[in-house]
Amino acid sequence: LALPREVSDVPPLAAAAPAAAAPQPMEEEVVTSPSGQREVVEVPAPAPATQVHVIMPQQAPPQPVAVPVPAPASAQLPMEWAAEDAAEHAYNLAQWRVKILKAKNDQALLRNKLMRLSGGGA
Repeated sequence: LALPREVSDVPPLAAAAPAAAAPQPMEEEVVTSPSGQREVVEVPAPAPATQVHVIMPQQAPPQPVAVPVPAPASAQLPMEWAAEDAAEHAYNLAQWRVKILKAKNDQALLRNKLMRLSGGGA
């Protein structure tokens, strides 16, 4: 890379002169003073409405999704059998628990009745 030896060897930069700002348009407005005198005054015109264009990407159309259909019992996989067996087993355990609790309650009621009749705990 060769550097210029003197400042005069440097080519002048393209000076971008700032564009002269366009004068703001003015409007005339009639103003009435408190004394009732009317006067015409120049006021800046409202800025024109700016439009902004936004480019949005298009959304992809919805794709169909395959919905699984439950297989009949004869075509179920062993995994589905295990799930059904587990559910049935949980139901049976809950029913046994209810029967055991009812039996314990009945025993407690009979014990209470026996104590009252025998005169214990008077």
